[in-house]
Amino acid sequence: MIMKKILYFLLASMCISLQSCLYQEDSYFDDSSANRASTDVERCNELLKNAPNGWKLEYYAGKNYSTGGITLLCDFDGKNVKIMSEVGSINTKPGVEITSLYKVVSEQSTILTFDTFNELLHCFSEPILKQNSNLQGDYEFAIMSASENEIILQGKKYQNKMVMTPLPADTDWSTYIKSLNQIADEAFLNTYILKAGGQTVGEIERYSHVFSIATQAEFQEAPFVYTPEGFHFRQ
Repeated sequence: MIMKKILYFLLASMCISLQSCLYQEDSYFDDSSANRASTDVERCNELLKNAPNGWKLEYYAGKNYSTGGITLLCDFDGKNVKIMSEVGSINTKPGVEITSLYKVVSEQSTILTFDTFNELLHCFSEPILKQNSNLQGDYEFAIMSASENEIILQGKKYQNKMVMTPLPADTDWSTYIKSLNQIADEAFLNTYILKAGGQTVGEIERYSHVFSIATQAEFQEAPFVYTPEGFHFRQ
């Protein structure tokens, strides 16, 4: 009889202990998830606005970066964004500035969305000649990381990762775009011989903003973006 009472007591104690564990909520953060999301939206908004001369966005369209990279210059004021493009669009020449709206919002992550039409950006997601295909470009981006020196974006639909860096305060936008176009114009050849130690080891073909590199050992495509001094690869 005594053993039964002890057993009942132990079982009751275990149930009470289990119940207290079920209802115990340890706070691992100092604030709610909603407040943290709101704080990050505000932080990213301020970073975008606080670049004195705007940001240089190396924008990559095409699934798996297949179209290569172009430069977009962007200046954010908290509501409007001014954009200037290296390549322009069908209706707009390179170096022309177009203004539209944008937002920083919270979804599953902090999102930068260009939520009204800007021809210089949305031309990459619009149907080509009223067909069902497009250039597979994003206009909504997850902000992967953000600081005053660099913002890493990832396209919401096509998942390409892109880098924004602040333009130096003394950089003239039009002059910068012209310098990129000059490099592109002077690199008019599309086929190059690849040599190492004086020996031909492969061939490079350029189309759009991508190099196709073929050697005896391998073939690879290397997306790139023009710079005022030449170009650099995405990786």
